[in-house]
Amino acid sequence: FYAAGWLADSGTPALAYDHAAHLAAEEAIVGQGIQYQFFNYPPVYLALFALVAHLPYMTAFIAFQTATLVLFLLVARRILDDLSSTALIALLAFPAVWWNFGLGQNAFLTATLFGAATLLIDRRPVLAGLCFGAMCYKPHFALLVPLALAVGGHWRAFLAAAVSAATLVLASIVVLGWGTWQAFFVTAGESHTMYESGRILFGGFVSPFGAMRLMGASIATSYVVQGVFTVVAACVVAIVWQRRLSPPVRNAV
Repeated sequence: FYAAGWLADSGTPALAYDHAAHLAAEEAIVGQGIQYQFFNYPPVYLALFALVAHLPYMTAFIAFQTATLVLFLLVARRILDDLSSTALIALLAFPAVWWNFGLGQNAFLTATLFGAATLLIDRRPVLAGLCFGAMCYKPHFALLVPLALAVGGHWRAFLAAAVSAATLVLASIVVLGWGTWQAFFVTAGESHTMYESGRILFGGFVSPFGAMRLMGASIATSYVVQGVFTVVAACVVAIVWQRRLSPPVRNAV
């Protein structure tokens, strides 16, 4: 993420999607011989790290992870409705928290936005929609979130999410240029070969596709299984949100 932001600050944001140039930027920051880490995120996320990359690398790493961890803990404790030290210790004891911190991943930010949106959906639908829309740096969430909002009749949240996502996309075009989005689309169009090949460990996918590939299934079979699970998931989400079950059940699903 930092290397992508560093390239953007250097006036070459599209090179974040050029594997050779991006690897060279990573090595310039932390030294040669590292395992290459891909950047497959849309330019809206690149724009965020163009700001973060103004800080020295380790300062940026610690600042981003700590700030997003604090936000995650605030939202998670509201979800639990438990502000005790016991709840805080339980949240911090979850192994994925430290995996995320160690790798410098963005799950704290995503969990914060997703959790806040579900907490606010009934009381502050527009604000909830803004949180959902801000998650457009992970486009695959656009599969089921709009479905849940639509079948549940949360149209104010639905429209707010669409407007906030569109605003972020347009802002990134203005700041980074249309050429950066073109480079992203090329990378996104070719990314399936990377995920199919095992260059990213199948065990890290946490999806039916990854599970099938991990067990040695063919690419075609893995896609079929993923498709079946996706349809089932969509049906469950639609039923639960259409019936307006209790917020904890709805939000968990």
